[in-house]
Amino acid sequence: MSYDKTQVKESLEPEDVFDILDSLSAKPQMHDNYIISKTICHNPDDIENASHKLYYYYSNKLFYCYSGCSPASFDIFELLQKVKHLDLNEAIYYVVNFFNLGWKLEETDETYLQEDWKVMQKWQELSAIKINYDKVVLPEIDGSILRHYPKPHILDWERQFIPKEVSDYMGIRYDPTIGAIIIPHLDENGRLVGIRQRTLVSEDA
Repeated sequence: MSYDKTQVKESLEPEDVFDILDSLSAKPQMHDNYIISKTICHNPDDIENASHKLYYYYSNKLFYCYSGCSPASFDIFELLQKVKHLDLNEAIYYVVNFFNLGWKLEETDETYLQEDWKVMQKWQELSAIKINYDKVVLPEIDGSILRHYPKPHILDWERQFIPKEVSDYMGIRYDPTIGAIIIPHLDENGRLVGIRQRTLVSEDA
C-alpha cells in the first residue's frame, strides 16, 4: 500500500501543519500567510534553545529555515525525516495516519484504524445539526475522569506508523480492567463531549 506524496501534501491545510508542529513541541505561531516555529529541523534534541526561524508558507506548502539548514527549504515530509529520522515512505505514512487521510485518499484497508482516527481527528468538523437555526451544543464531560488511566503503547497502531507520541497527543488512554482503548471525542472547540472505547479482547470485538 502506498500513497502519492503530492496528493498527501496538497490535502494538508495550514491548521494541519500547525498541529504536526505543535505535536513536535515546535511552539508554532500562526499568521495570515505563514506559520513560524522553532528550528526543530536542525535542533530536534535542543528545542528549548532553538530559535523561532522556521517558516512554513501557505502559498507553496514549503518550510524555509533561516538558521543553519542545508537545503534551506523542504516540505513536511523532509521535515519529519529530519526530526523523526524516518525514510520518505515512513514520513508519508506518518502524515496519513496523523490525520486519518487513508479514508480520504481511498488507499487503506484497515477499517478499524479508519474509524478510530475519524473519532480522534482534532480538526474534524461536527455534522451541522440545526434546530431553529441554532447549533446543538453537547454537554461537556469532566476530563479529569481519564487522568488515572495509563497511556499505552498500542502495537497494532505503531505497526501502521502511528507512534505513541501521537496517541498521547490525542489523549488516548487504556482501561486494563476490561482491556479496552479509551478514545476521547472532542468538539470543534476542544471540549470533551464523548468517550469511545475499542476492546482489545478478540471475543468482545
